[in-house]
This record gives sequence, C-alpha cells and structure tokens, in this order.
Amino acid sequence: MPTTTLTTPKFWQAYWVTMRPYLLFVSGVAGMAGFALGAPQNVPAALAAFPAFFFAYGFGQALTDCFQTDTDALSSPYRPLVRGIIGKRQVLGISLAGL
Repeated sequence: MPTTTLTTPKFWQAYWVTMRPYLLFVSGVAGMAGFALGAPQNVPAALAAFPAFFFAYGFGQALTDCFQTDTDALSSPYRPLVRGIIGKRQVLGISLAGL
C-alpha cells in the first residue's frame, strides 16, 4: 500500500522523481528539432507543443517503471515505486492520463 495519496505534495514529489526530470530535456529538444527541420510552422503552435514533447518522455519513464519494479529493486532501490512511497496504480493512472 502506498504511503502517499494523490492530493499530497509528497506524492507529486515522488512522481516527479519517477519521471526522471534530468532526462526530460531530451524529448523536448528532439521535438523542437523536428519542428525546426520540418516544413515551416506557426511559431506559437510550436511553442505550445513544447510542453507535450517535454513531458511525454517523463510520463513514459514513469509508466515503464510500473512494469519493472523487480529489476529496479536491484538496480535502483531508491526509486519511489520500489520503496513503496507511491503505488503502481497511481503512477499508471497519472502516466496514462498524461500521455
């Protein structure tokens, strides 16, 4: 049973760690590079799309963590899902809603 609920700041802090924020720029930069290399686009539309590119990677990382807690228990025991701070159902729901 997770030790936090969706309404607590501790849950959102743990979920943020699960998203691996240090890697979010990868998808953001890749998405914007795709816009830059493609046909001319509306600049405001490209800027509006940036958050989707930016956060999609993190939502995917969190979703993946739901299905590999057994390996994370060995390689990354500090992760919130492995420690039981947040629950698989919570992470699954938030990640799918975000994607």
